[in-house]
Amino acid sequence: MALLTAVLVGSVVALKSSCLVAIAIPQDRVVPILSLLAAGVSAGIPAASLEERGVAVVSTLVVVTLITGLFLYCLGRLRLGNLVRYVPYPVIGGFLAGSGWLLVLGGVRVMTGYPVKLATLPQIFSSPFLWHWLPGLLLGGALFWISKRAKNQLLIPGLLSFSIGLFYLVLWFCGSSLTEARANGWLPDFPASSGVEFLTFWSVLKTFSWGLLGTNVSLLATILVTSVVSILLTATALELSIDKDIDLNVELRAAGAASFLSGMVGGMVGFHSLSMSRLALSMGARSRWVGIVAAVFCAGALWVGPAFLTMAPRFVCGGLLIFLGVIFLWEWVYEARRKLTRLDYFVVLFILTIVGAVGYSEGVAAGTIAAIVLFVHNYSRVDIVSNAMSGADLRSNVDRPVRELKFLREHRRPNFRASPPRIHFLRDCHAFVAGSAIEGD
Repeated sequence: MALLTAVLVGSVVALKSSCLVAIAIPQDRVVPILSLLAAGVSAGIPAASLEERGVAVVSTLVVVTLITGLFLYCLGRLRLGNLVRYVPYPVIGGFLAGSGWLLVLGGVRVMTGYPVKLATLPQIFSSPFLWHWLPGLLLGGALFWISKRAKNQLLIPGLLSFSIGLFYLVLWFCGSSLTEARANGWLPDFPASSGVEFLTFWSVLKTFSWGLLGTNVSLLATILVTSVVSILLTATALELSIDKDIDLNVELRAAGAASFLSGMVGGMVGFHSLSMSRLALSMGARSRWVGIVAAVFCAGALWVGPAFLTMAPRFVCGGLLIFLGVIFLWEWVYEARRKLTRLDYFVVLFILTIVGAVGYSEGVAAGTIAAIVLFVHNYSRVDIVSNAMSGADLRSNVDRPVRELKFLREHRRPNFRASPPRIHFLRDCHAFVAGSAIEGD
């Protein structure tokens, strides 16, 4: 389902997006919510067999994908994507910084197999695992250093190929086999594929239960909101990377059409990938062929199975993720401190902390609230009086007699300290009119 989704959403978004290097994949941001939905559907039919539960879960995921795609497309048609323009700039920066931190942690997890938490730090820094992620850390640093000093498109893939070749050279020199390297955790171990089995919406419709989805409608709403916010924030982040405006409504329509098509053939929810798109930008790519070629490679993996992917060392995959994460952290933690005000930079660090400790949605929500509070505080200190002028600075276009003009010239500079300028000016005019009336004018 994931590979089929990568093929379809990758192709559609690459062709329809207003960003030339947009790459779309199945999204991990909605996977935790989908897992909760799957657990809820399975628990809703306790008397069913294991096979019947699996069919119910798959059919529910397919229908949710169709609903999400239709929802995203309708939002784009109604041109509601521009609402994200009201998201404060520091919130976008915090979102990107948080993305970078999670990419770094994800790279370490790929190389060690352990999530980076306080409870797992002793295992990660122990001798066997230390040598698994340390080469990836060095590779990520080397990729970052090269990307900052050279813009050749072949440098990054060349360094990755060199790292893979060096790994097999060391493996041959040590006399280790591929089986031993895979058993020791240096190579990934994927299950063998027995062929491609396609599902369609019509094949799962007979087993789908609207009642099970209705009992989990809150999770469906969470998936819809998470998808919309993720797409809009990702598109806005790509705007900052390419320094060019992106039509957010076009991105919503492209992601919606892609997810709907994915659901029709039994796929999952998928849309723009910030990390993959940024990787293409780092390599200097500026063509739609990037997303199309990525979709073609996923189609190859879908057809022949993942066996050839097991030849890529874990530290190469993890080092690539660390490289992408360091790019975001460098831009929004190091360089942003010279571009943003002190309070805006604090919001970026605040969101980064929340995202690292809790998650994406909580960090963005907390950062938005913090940005609104700072906005209200800053503007409450602005004087509501824009200009204070007297007759010496501004006069009306009324033609007056010489006597009145003489009086106004003599009294055109009121005492600002004694009273507000507008009141003082009106008081002098009132005295002039009253004096003229007493004299019979």
